[in-house]
Amino acid sequence: MQCRNSYDLAADLSNTRKSRQYFYIKHSMDPMLKSVCEEVHRKAGDRIMRACTKFREPFNYTQYLFPDYAIMTARGCIGQYSFKYVALNDIPYALNMLKTSQVKIICLNDSGAVDSFGYGRGMVKRAMDAKFPEESRYENAKSDIG
Repeated sequence: MQCRNSYDLAADLSNTRKSRQYFYIKHSMDPMLKSVCEEVHRKAGDRIMRACTKFREPFNYTQYLFPDYAIMTARGCIGQYSFKYVALNDIPYALNMLKTSQVKIICLNDSGAVDSFGYGRGMVKRAMDAKFPEESRYENAKSDIG
C-alpha cells in the first residue's frame, strides 16, 4: 500500500498518467539525486511530513517516492545489477552468502531475526570485516556492532 501511495504521489507531482503497474524497485540500495529529493520536498514536503508516523500506516509513503519521481521526470532509470536479499533469521546461510557470493550487492535484513540476530551478530560482523578489511571512503568511523 505504501509503495502504491509513493508511486501515486510521484505521478501527481510529475503530471504523469498513473497505471495499474508501478515500478518494481528491489529491496536494495536506491541511488538518488539530491536535486530530485529536494524538488520532491519543495513540491510536497508538508504532505510527506503529515504522513510520517512512528509505526507503519496505510497512508504512509516509502523511500521509493524519490526514484519513482526521478524515473517519471526522465532523471532516473531502472537498471540491472547483481543482487541478493538475505534474511538474518538463517545465520549460516547469511554467512555463506557473505563468504562465497559473487553478487555485487547483498541486503542483510534483520526481518524476523529478533531472537537469532543476537546470536549471530558477532559472526556477521567478523564475516563483514574479513570480506571488507579496508574502510570505505564513505565511512565516518568503525561500527560499534559486535
